[in-house]
Order: sequence, then C-alpha cells, then structure tokens
Amino acid sequence: MRKLTAVLICLLLTVTVSQTADAAVAAPTVTAVAPTSGSAAGGTVVTVTGTNLLGATKATFGGTAGTAVTVVSATQLKVTSPAHATGVVDIQVTTGGGTSVVATADKYTLVDVTPPAPVTAVSAAAATTTVRLSWTNPTDPDFAGVLIRRSAGPMPPTSPSAGSLVTDTAASGVSFTDNGLSPSTQYSYALFAHDGVPNYASAATKTVTTSADVTPPAVPAGVTVEVRDSAVKLSWNPNTETDLAGYEVF
Repeated sequence: MRKLTAVLICLLLTVTVSQTADAAVAAPTVTAVAPTSGSAAGGTVVTVTGTNLLGATKATFGGTAGTAVTVVSATQLKVTSPAHATGVVDIQVTTGGGTSVVATADKYTLVDVTPPAPVTAVSAAAATTTVRLSWTNPTDPDFAGVLIRRSAGPMPPTSPSAGSLVTDTAASGVSFTDNGLSPSTQYSYALFAHDGVPNYASAATKTVTTSADVTPPAVPAGVTVEVRDSAVKLSWNPNTETDLAGYEVF
C-alpha cells in the first residue's frame, strides 16, 4: 500500500511539473493584425491573431497600452489603439505566459489623419482680369501650405478636388494673384490649409466679381489708304491687346 501511495505521489508530481513546464513556455505569439494601420489619434479597433492569447492582460502599440482588450479565443483578441506618435510600431500581447516577441506580422502603422486649422482673414481684391487673394495661415507645426481652388459663379468648390486648381502655395505664402480672368465675372474661391500627408482643413471661402473692362484698345497705327477705281483699300498695323475683339470701319 505504501508503495502504491508513493507511486501515485510520484505520478502527481510528474504531471504537475510537466504542466508547469508547459505553462512556462506557452508565451503568446502574434501572427497577424487587422487593420494594419490606423489613426495616430487612436480609437481604431484592431483584431490580433496569434497563439496562446487566452488570459491576455494587455496589448501594447510600440510600448503604449491599448484599451478595451477583449479575448475572443486562444487565437484571437481585439484591442483599441491608443494615441501614439506616427510611424510603424509592434503590437505585443502579454499573458501569464509572458509577452510576445517582436515579429514582422505584428507591425502596425500609425498615420496622421488630423488636418491643420483652416486659414483665416481671407480677403480678395478684384481688378478687370485678376483677383488678389490674401489670408492668415494657421500656426499648426505640421502646416505645409494652402491649396486654392476656383469656380465661376456664387458657389465655391466644396472639396480639394472640385473646381479648377489655382495654386498650391508653400507654408510661407500668405497671398496669391489669380490672372487671366474675364471682366465682369463672378468667381468663388476655396482655400484649403493642409499638412504634408496631405490632410485638408475645412475650406475658407471668398466670392468676388471682377470689374468691368472700360479701357478701349489703342487707335490702330500705320493706317494707309489706297484709292482704286471703285473702292478704297484701308490697311493698318494689328493691335496687340489681348482683349481685342475686332475693328469697326465707318
């Protein structure tokens, strides 16, 4: 009987030691993350696939802990990304068995999706065929420039791809003159501040009407008259004004 008891104790100890050894090596691994990128501001729900994920206590993004860790199964969990600087980080999972080692499959890219503030104090000075726009730039450190779009009429472009491109200024630009416009015509402008991504701020808009053209072309020069039998031939040097529409001879 004593021998049997000793054998049973020995077996129990062997099983216990074996289970402890197994648990010690059962560290989690990460084999996939989805999506593989999200906002650097955080708030993206990420599905982490791997092994030995039961009992996960945290999942970190480049060392910063995510929130709302929810273990779905031994091979999957969900976590909400934290705010973090932009760039590529590793998602690592921690359980009672340890922390997953860095792997190619755990890479996650944090991207900037926050635009700078809009431009302010937009003004427009219209002439016959030009409009000079001026504005005040935002002070965001990642501000990169101002995209200007134009449309004819009272409605300004509603997106950075709508209307006609006027220019995309550098961050130092605070004014621009739009040339080659038509006289007595209404134009609407949308100014989109943006960063280098680019993420576009909401538009600052301005509507203006160019002035009427009240300047006539110059009097034709080099006029010559050639009298013929029943006609008179008139000749002159051509005018160079870009808005010249024709000549009336009386």
